[in-house]
Amino acid sequence: MAGLALCALTARGESVELYGRLEQFTWKEFIEGDRILKEDGPRVGVGVRGIIENFNAWRLGLRAEGVIGSVDYDGMTMGGEPAKDKTDYLGLRAEIYSLLVRPSDNAINVHPILGIGSRYWVRRLAQGIPDRGGYDEGWLMVYGQLGAQIQCAIAPDAQLYANAIFRPAIYNTTYYSIELDDEETFWLKPGKRPTWEVEAGLAIARVRFSVFYETLSFSESNVHVVPPLEAFQPKSEGKIIGAQIGVLW
Repeated sequence: MAGLALCALTARGESVELYGRLEQFTWKEFIEGDRILKEDGPRVGVGVRGIIENFNAWRLGLRAEGVIGSVDYDGMTMGGEPAKDKTDYLGLRAEIYSLLVRPSDNAINVHPILGIGSRYWVRRLAQGIPDRGGYDEGWLMVYGQLGAQIQCAIAPDAQLYANAIFRPAIYNTTYYSIELDDEETFWLKPGKRPTWEVEAGLAIARVRFSVFYETLSFSESNVHVVPPLEAFQPKSEGKIIGAQIGVLW
């Protein structure tokens, strides 16, 4: 998560965390208020995050993460036929942010967070097999980050922390590769909607445990004609909930 939850890092000066995460991913699509698709299943990820520059009153941080998984698909093909299959995901995340840290002896401290981030993921339906209604989607989203970190020391070597990040959308685009009579590739522009991310956990010595929740949200895209169909990305919503464990150094 952007903000890094740097309770332990701030207290002792460690600047890097290597972590693994297990998440439950849900994706839904809607047309005129009716749900036409639901995907649900586990994904796993690894990442690294940390402070790259310390300017005393504020700190500059980076995060890089990768995620992979295969989830259940319950929806329909582009031609409108009901379909149940699998959807494969491969995703990347990169973020840069600043964290305002004022020296304090208080047991509880609040630090503002400001940053920018980007996610890119490939969504492969039905292993990309056309006879099963499969094809590939490539999603790119760029977003701002505005939030805060709360940290609370409960022992000399242990702290509780929580982050809440509001993410206004800056840019969205989606790339499609579909095999009909010939291979068809095109881009669409899903509508920009804000999203949220929260994380809370416990840092003990050089180990950090946390749980997290994240939203994804896009309004309906523009239309691209793929004869005899009109292709567009419906209103789409995603939710990610899971747990994470990391090692600090």
